[in-house]
Amino acid sequence: MSYFIWKNSFNTNIHEIDAQHQHIFSVFNRLSDAVQCSEDNYSAIILLREMNDYASSHFKTEEKLMARFAYKGLDSQIKQHSYYREQMILLSNAFETKNASACTSLLQFLTDWLLNHILQEDMKFAEVTGLKKSSTMSTESRRPDMSV
Repeated sequence: MSYFIWKNSFNTNIHEIDAQHQHIFSVFNRLSDAVQCSEDNYSAIILLREMNDYASSHFKTEEKLMARFAYKGLDSQIKQHSYYREQMILLSNAFETKNASACTSLLQFLTDWLLNHILQEDMKFAEVTGLKKSSTMSTESRRPDMSV
């Protein structure tokens, strides 16, 4: 079952970032299924590790792009990425020890993160690059080189 379905409105128009976000959604959907359908949490633990590893790689990509654009929100993004890592360590440990509330907390944290971080914070950066148009930006923005 897909809990998150990618929509065009989620696009930052930064190809690499959008592809990574789509992969994160895919892993989240598989993780949600595994958490809710599995008596043994082995597959959920494997997917949780995949989510954490992939998110770390994704954060590095975002931070490099943001540094390249001298994005004023970079420090905030780094702090948010750090917070994600800290929370995921705590929730992963609780989940692996089969803490009863860990499943719910884990899925709620990831849901909130995906909705708030990607759809709000990452969009702010996309608007600064000129690739994602906001209502206040000129429609004649250049397409900068976004390769990392």
